[in-house]
Amino acid sequence: MIKQTITYTDYLDEEHTEDFYFNISKKDLAKMAIIEEAAPEDSIQKIIASGDPRRLMDAFEDLILKAYGIRMNGGREFHQSSEISARFKGTGAYDSLFLKMVTDADFALQFYNGLVPASVNEQKANAFQRPQTQDHQPKQTKDVELPAVSAPIPVYDRPPHENNAGVVEEWPPSQA
Repeated sequence: MIKQTITYTDYLDEEHTEDFYFNISKKDLAKMAIIEEAAPEDSIQKIIASGDPRRLMDAFEDLILKAYGIRMNGGREFHQSSEISARFKGTGAYDSLFLKMVTDADFALQFYNGLVPASVNEQKANAFQRPQTQDHQPKQTKDVELPAVSAPIPVYDRPPHENNAGVVEEWPPSQA
């Protein structure tokens, strides 16, 4: 699990700094491998090697939205859903994180590696070794703290214009 501190400007031009949580479970990694017919890291490497920026941006967006969730019940539960991801995608925090991913390759790699459960990396390293003990105790996990992301959201001003009804509108619309 990654705890990512993100500083962003919301749509009311107010700056916020909040912690957001991202996680991909072993189950989700297995599903991704079946769908992609390759391990997720192999799929990412193929996309990077292809040099196709559109595919890379789509992969980053997919990764962020699949991994985002809300910790509940004192951190014992982590809830993820398409609705939760859609709400996150509508925030300035998502924009800031996405921009950081596509403009900083080291950050993107660190983010991805932080999502992969440590036990999966251990299993890969020991794939051809027989385990010496049968330890069925749950392992302790810890949050991974990544560098804070700070990217302002551009605000576009536009001059007054006439709408389809011939009424001149100001931008941004006044709060009624």
